[in-house]
Amino acid sequence: MKTTTSNWLTKNEKIRYGLRLVIGDQQYEEKKDAAKLHHISSLSQRFSSVKARAREFIEFQKMNRDSEDDLVFANIDTNEIVVYLTIVETAVILVSGIF
Repeated sequence: MKTTTSNWLTKNEKIRYGLRLVIGDQQYEEKKDAAKLHHISSLSQRFSSVKARAREFIEFQKMNRDSEDDLVFANIDTNEIVVYLTIVETAVILVSGIF
């Protein structure tokens, strides 16, 4: 923001203000200047490192979820076999007792 008048102290002079908005280019230049000072480059390196770790963590969680699902299905199959063998064993004991 800047004034467009040349006289500040005259009593009858109106003061004009001019407002100039720069969209996009100014922010890019500020980022470019900050990158020269290595602020943004170090932050972007840290961000990419955190992003890579998060991606690895998500993959690890997916792998754990998949292995947990496999174990759940294995446990269900084992429980069905145990129930079936328990019923057969009970039937054999009852038939032996009756005989």
